Amino acid sequence: MSTAGSARAAKLLGRLCERLSGCNADQVPQLVQYALRILGSHITPTVVEDELYVVQRIKKKLAREGKTAEAANVAELYRRLQDQPIVRRRWSVLLLLFSISVDAPAAASQFRKPIGEKSVLFQPKAAGLEAVDPPDALLSAEQPSRGASGPQQTHNQQQEQERRCALIAQLRAKNIEHEHGRTAEEVPQHVIVRDLVYVLQGIDGRLVRFDPAADAYLVDRQAGVPQPTRDLVSKIAELGWLFKQVQMYVATHAPEDAGFGLVAQAFCGALKAELAEYFRLLAVLEGQAFAEDPGPKATALTLRRLAVWTQDPLMRMRLLAAMGHVCNGMKGGALCSTLHSFSRQGDPYVTALVKHVTERAFAPMSAILRRWLFEGELDDPYREFFIAADTAVEEDQLWTHKYSLRPGMLPSFISDDLSRKILLIGKSINFIRHACQDRGRIVGLTHALADGLNFGELDAWGEVIDKISTVTSSRLLELLARKYELMKHLDAIRRYLLLGQGDFADCLMRQLSTDLERPAQSLYLHSLTAVLEQCVRKTNAQYDDADILQRLDVKLLEAQPGDRGWDVFSLMYSVDRPLSTIITSEATLDYLMIFNFFWRTKRVNFVLTSCWSNQIKHSRQYAELLQLRWALHHCHALGAEMTHFVKQIQHYFVFEVLECAWDTLVRRLRKAGDLDHVIAAHNEFLLEVKDGALLSQSSTALLSQLRSIFDLVISYKMHQDAIYGAAATELERRSHYEHRARGRSEQGGWGVDDETAVQHTLGEARFEQEIVPDLEARLRTDSRTYRDMVANFLVMLTQQENQDLRFLSTRLDFNEHYRRLMPSVAQAVSPYQAKTTSRVSSAGLPRGQFLFPPNP
Repeated sequence: MSTAGSARAAKLLGRLCERLSGCNADQVPQLVQYALRILGSHITPTVVEDELYVVQRIKKKLAREGKTAEAANVAELYRRLQDQPIVRRRWSVLLLLFSISVDAPAAASQFRKPIGEKSVLFQPKAAGLEAVDPPDALLSAEQPSRGASGPQQTHNQQQEQERRCALIAQLRAKNIEHEHGRTAEEVPQHVIVRDLVYVLQGIDGRLVRFDPAADAYLVDRQAGVPQPTRDLVSKIAELGWLFKQVQMYVATHAPEDAGFGLVAQAFCGALKAELAEYFRLLAVLEGQAFAEDPGPKATALTLRRLAVWTQDPLMRMRLLAAMGHVCNGMKGGALCSTLHSFSRQGDPYVTALVKHVTERAFAPMSAILRRWLFEGELDDPYREFFIAADTAVEEDQLWTHKYSLRPGMLPSFISDDLSRKILLIGKSINFIRHACQDRGRIVGLTHALADGLNFGELDAWGEVIDKISTVTSSRLLELLARKYELMKHLDAIRRYLLLGQGDFADCLMRQLSTDLERPAQSLYLHSLTAVLEQCVRKTNAQYDDADILQRLDVKLLEAQPGDRGWDVFSLMYSVDRPLSTIITSEATLDYLMIFNFFWRTKRVNFVLTSCWSNQIKHSRQYAELLQLRWALHHCHALGAEMTHFVKQIQHYFVFEVLECAWDTLVRRLRKAGDLDHVIAAHNEFLLEVKDGALLSQSSTALLSQLRSIFDLVISYKMHQDAIYGAAATELERRSHYEHRARGRSEQGGWGVDDETAVQHTLGEARFEQEIVPDLEARLRTDSRTYRDMVANFLVMLTQQENQDLRFLSTRLDFNEHYRRLMPSVAQAVSPYQAKTTSRVSSAGLPRGQFLFPPNP
């Protein structure tokens, strides 16, 4: 403020103090100083800043004093005051004028007394202001007056004290009355009630309108409504704001083209039903609020009664609005889960409402669920069910890939285990209808079971789902076992692809051994198929069903340069739906891999059998060749060593791996409760066979070592054939020499001439010095390499986690032959071998003997 303005304000303040106090000019400066202290302080009023309250008090005061015309003119003056933009704090001005009018008579009489006596202006909380101590000068001037004596002085002081106390009590009563809101209102109450009826419908009234900034319905600031009434109106108007939120959710989610699905539409239907009940209440309230004859005052609709009427709808609307806010944008099972989460609290009123709304919203999903459980059909155009269907998947993969769970749409009141059973039931019905081509009625699957799938009986769902699952799975397994003869086909695979039928495997090996020795490119599928059919007719396979034999066929793998028939030949067993769901293409590849390995093992055993047969056949024939005695002896010994190894390996694969896994498979299939159990049992069977046959990833090193041993056995046969070939050539040369000498002797000449004798001597020397040492060197190399490979294989077996493989090392070295020859094997002795050795030693048996004879 400028200096001129400050001087003018001080001058006006001095004139005001002089006018009010009636004091002389000498005392006015002290009052001005005191007034400045009050104006410069941070004193706050104890009442609410309400202009209408002060105006009403002024009007009431004038009416009590009989000044009716002045009271009627107050409203016009107040309106003119509002139009003055220069006056900013109208409430403060009005309160000051009202306080002056109340305290003016007392103040005038007080200021006419000696200045030392306290006036009412210095009393605590006069006119709604905090007390301020008087100036020190006034207090000091008060002391001489209080020092006066006399009866008259004492009587006057008592009267003044009583008057001051009465005035202070009156002002405090007025303040208390204002704080409790017991004031007259400029706007009639029935006008506000009618506005609220519109607001409860989401429509702005004349005085109560929606304020976007505050996001609430507020009373017009210029309206003559006291603050307590405004607060009550805001509480009632909250119901209108909640109604708009619910109505907005319904408007955005109810249309079909909104894309929120059937569950969201059902939820909107439940909200509309609640809003219909709400509209009935509004109709009653509107009838009372707009009635021409509202009736007696005791029954008229007031704000208080309206607040009571809307208390229960307010609670319901709050819950509905909260549901709509949280569920905004959700659909399907996710929407049901969110709605159901509101029931997780202890209020029975809220729980009942949430249960009712959730049940209405879940109705579309319940219809989809019932159709899935009893017909196997999935009608889910909005993708809101917790089971998804992939229409691009072929029928061959119906069980494994066509149907799957959609976790995001799984309602929270359906457990994961129960959802998997529901998925299994629908898949079973679909599999029966499409894969098994069985359109008949499933015995035991009646719609009476659907009565237990009510939303209000969630605890009983588990029992009902279990019954439906048992019925459908039993029907499916019955079809697979009786109509499609699953066990018969699995047994055929075991006997033919896994070479479990020995006569057929041996016959096939003998018939194909010559053809498979040729290069792979020279083989013809039709010729091999003819040999296969011939082996079937020669063995017990001829008694199998024609359907099984027709599925058995020859398959030639892709040949690589240098491959022979042994490398590309294999058997295959064809299956179609529905068995292809169990014996999948991946399982067929596993069977092919197992067959190739077993076929290779069978070939090695066949080679050793052939070697043994040649040894028996030629043992006496080549006995006269003394130069080959060592080679033949060691060839027989190495062959026996290899035969023992291969026999034990083959025995392990056939009896301890294949037959044990087959027995486990049969027991699991008998206990299977559904198709998933059957598939799992078959996969476990394949896994056990692959692990036992060293075809798993963890046994790669073992398999590589074993294949190297098998390759060495094939090399050994070639070397033995070379020995027998050299022996046959030498015997033929000697026989030719003797026959020629005998012929010449019979003719009367010399049996041997010098040239023939020299050639014969050179031939013997060449055989003894070149051919025999070379054959012996090859045999020594094979023997040394074989023992090293076997020793490494035994060491690797002892390091396996599979106990059966560790015991296999004991069977292969049952007499500790390799332990004595190879230090590495002795160091890697297994705990089982050490325990066996300690038992043998404690029994007092000589070293090298054993408790149990080896397998033949």
